[in-house]
Amino acid sequence: MVVDTNVKGVILGSQAAYRQMKEQGSGHIVNISSIAGKLHLPNESVYNASKWAVNGFTGTLRMEAQPHGVKVSCICPGGIDTPFWDGMDFTPFPDHIDPKRDFMNPEDVAQTVLHVVASPGPYAVPEVVMQPMA
Repeated sequence: MVVDTNVKGVILGSQAAYRQMKEQGSGHIVNISSIAGKLHLPNESVYNASKWAVNGFTGTLRMEAQPHGVKVSCICPGGIDTPFWDGMDFTPFPDHIDPKRDFMNPEDVAQTVLHVVASPGPYAVPEVVMQPMA
């Protein structure tokens, strides 16, 4: 299920968008991955693998799309404060992680996407890694 959602969903969505953008000769695909696609996190092997796959796919699609005027970017955020974390036990983690205190707001990621898409002219931002300051 993780691979279906995190990998196949990104691939199928990107391919559908790319077909249209390639035909029109412009566009910008932004895939959301995770900092987990950059790290080796214990007990998260399948999730990590799915995010590494998204990063690899996005980087290769960027190379394929560039000659057709299509930009492709990947955003790799760290922890995001969403309802996903509600009720999760963080006591085994150092400093008792608190998503409300230690994770980013979803709006921060959305603003980053807008910033990346606004990159001027023939320039693209291939990748952004976002980490909470906490």
